[in-house]
Amino acid sequence: MITFIKIGKTCKELSYEIKLQNDEITKTYRNAYKTQNAKKQRNKHIPDIESKFKNWVSNAQKQKQLCTDKVISLEDFKQWLKDNENWYLKKEGVKNSCTRNSKK
Repeated sequence: MITFIKIGKTCKELSYEIKLQNDEITKTYRNAYKTQNAKKQRNKHIPDIESKFKNWVSNAQKQKQLCTDKVISLEDFKQWLKDNENWYLKKEGVKNSCTRNSKK
């Protein structure tokens, strides 16, 4: 049994923290999302940065779902995130899917 004593945290917030500790896929996605959102905030001078970020988020969520459904491995998901970490610099946009080792 895990005992948490955190001042200023609601039960809902603590529940989410515990869920993240036990869910490697969500933890990986949230970490990447926060990193990419920070890049978006720092690069507002790039044309269409908002739409590029929304495109990255949409594709990252699809990849996360594929990983959750065990269509791709966690390593493949992490590789996709790494391959698309500079989405804001690419003119052709974000790669839509991870084809490496995907089950059909």
